[in-house]
Amino acid sequence: MDVQPLHGLTDLEIIFSKLGACYCGCGGRAGHRRSLLGVGVAVVNALSDSLVVETTRAGRRYRMRYERGAAIGGLECTGAARFSGTLIRFVPDGSIFERSAELNRTRVIEQLHATAALVPGLSIHFADRRHPASFSTTFHCPSGLI
Repeated sequence: MDVQPLHGLTDLEIIFSKLGACYCGCGGRAGHRRSLLGVGVAVVNALSDSLVVETTRAGRRYRMRYERGAAIGGLECTGAARFSGTLIRFVPDGSIFERSAELNRTRVIEQLHATAALVPGLSIHFADRRHPASFSTTFHCPSGLI
C-alpha cells in the first residue's frame, strides 16, 4: 500500500486512526480529505478494546490490528487476495461501556440495508456473535435503488 507523504501513513492507517479522514478518489488517485464523514470508524477504533481490519489492494490482502485505538505492529501483507472487500472485527472497550450496553442489532441492520441499497453492487455481510445463538445476514442490491 502507498504511504501518504503528509502523514507518513497508508490510507488504511489514516482512516482508522485520524479523526476526519475520508477516503476519496481525488484526481483519479487514492487520497484523503478532511470531513465529518470519516469520523465514525476512527471513533469505533478508539472506543474498542481491540479492532482488526483486513482489506485488499492490488490483488494483495492486508491486516492491521489496534488496541484501544493504538496500532499494534504495522500494516502486514498476509498474501494474495482471492476476493476483494474489507472485514472489520471489533470488541467494545469494557472500561468505557457498561456491561449492559449493547449494540441495537435492529438499528445496525437497518443502516446496513440502507447502505447496500444506496451503493449498487456493494455486498455487506453482518455477523453478530455476542450470544450463543449467533446471527448473520448479507445485504446486496445489485442495481441499488431503481
